[in-house]
Amino acid sequence: MKANLLKNKTTTFILFAVVFLILAGQVKAATQIMTACTSAAFNSAYLAASNGDTILFPEGMCNISTWTEYSIAKQNLTIMGRGVDKTSITSTNTIFTTPGPAANGLRITGIRFNASSDIFILLINGTGSSPTIGTQNLRVDNCALYGNGGGRLIQTNNAQITGVADHNLLVNAYPFFIMGGYRDKTYPVSYPRPSGINNNGGFFIEDNTFSVTGTAAGEHQIIMNVGSSVVIRYNTFNFQAANSGLWEIIDTHGACYQSTHGTFLLEVYENNFNIPSGLEKLLGSEGGQLIVWNNRINITPSWPITMNQVEFCGSGCQSGMACSAYPCLDQTRYSGFWNNKKTCGSDMTNCSGGSVFAPISDCSIVQLNRDYYTTKSAYDTAMGSTYIPYQYPHPLTQAGQPTCTPGDANSDGNINISDVQTCINVILGTDITHQACSDMNTSSTVDITDCQAIINKILNP
Repeated sequence: MKANLLKNKTTTFILFAVVFLILAGQVKAATQIMTACTSAAFNSAYLAASNGDTILFPEGMCNISTWTEYSIAKQNLTIMGRGVDKTSITSTNTIFTTPGPAANGLRITGIRFNASSDIFILLINGTGSSPTIGTQNLRVDNCALYGNGGGRLIQTNNAQITGVADHNLLVNAYPFFIMGGYRDKTYPVSYPRPSGINNNGGFFIEDNTFSVTGTAAGEHQIIMNVGSSVVIRYNTFNFQAANSGLWEIIDTHGACYQSTHGTFLLEVYENNFNIPSGLEKLLGSEGGQLIVWNNRINITPSWPITMNQVEFCGSGCQSGMACSAYPCLDQTRYSGFWNNKKTCGSDMTNCSGGSVFAPISDCSIVQLNRDYYTTKSAYDTAMGSTYIPYQYPHPLTQAGQPTCTPGDANSDGNINISDVQTCINVILGTDITHQACSDMNTSSTVDITDCQAIINKILNP
């Protein structure tokens, strides 16, 4: 009896001590809340933030129409809006830049961006020699980009990046221009496909919605070059109108137009393409290893996937980049295409009435059953191993879908006093990322009883 009474008193004492310390400002919050809905307020919050902090936009409607470009050089920083229906930034110039690895772990979430011209929402630069390294473990999620024929959600400037863009809405824009870090064309690279989710600078574009609602759109939705490796999967492309601007949804450049490496790797799978007549090309490739499977198209386009090696079959290449013998630098090889279906109509889940289509080679140096294969079994045989897709969803997306261990409010794998701090921060409104794991009694709200339950868990593991 005395032991239990002592334990209860200890629990109560610790709880009130923690609350007192936090309210007295002795426990540092990891969230910097902007004091106003202005670009200057963002700057103040950024200067106050440390590595690992969150910059949180103010509550309520926040529409910023005058914005100053900011260079982000803190690691594991989260820039968080209150949702695309509440937080928006309108700008005619670049919004965020990163100097490369100094911004590793950056997350941008919950913001609507309005771009009246072809601006960069996030411009990533690289550091070092070939390969030049950009930001790693980047995540841009649950944002919206409304363009007027332009607007890049992510533009890399010769920077090898890793990470994911997921659950974004991209309207009338030119969302992704991924230029990798292999400017030195003599830098040796190996094929075929790497193993491991981040090998070779892989960036993932998944679970996004691409939309064209009028005649204004970029000429591509996704374009890549300079040794980039990109995986495009589980996206929906809803194009309600054909236009003269958008003529090729996905484009991979080869080594022709710049004195650099071309695209290294592109994987495209489990995407739905709802497109109008007149938009005939889903993927135009001029190089790289391509793995394209289980995509669905509502209509029957004339040239859904084409492969060309311009440095062999075309003209206009940079000096010294023309090719006269197989294989060309970074040309399409080790590639596979299977179970891509057209004429799906409204049945975009199973495409039961559709038919499988094969890619078209526009250049004699890219040959069937030598450089590319049109069944999975043939591809696996040629590669000498069974193709297995990368982990899905991308591991970085799990930050928005936490699996909670009771008591581990901050999801760091440990249950200690920092979890009590996190719980209190949730109550105070300075932490909006850990509500789910702070809700110990699963009441859908977080209050002081949840924090006490965490303390009880510490005392009684």
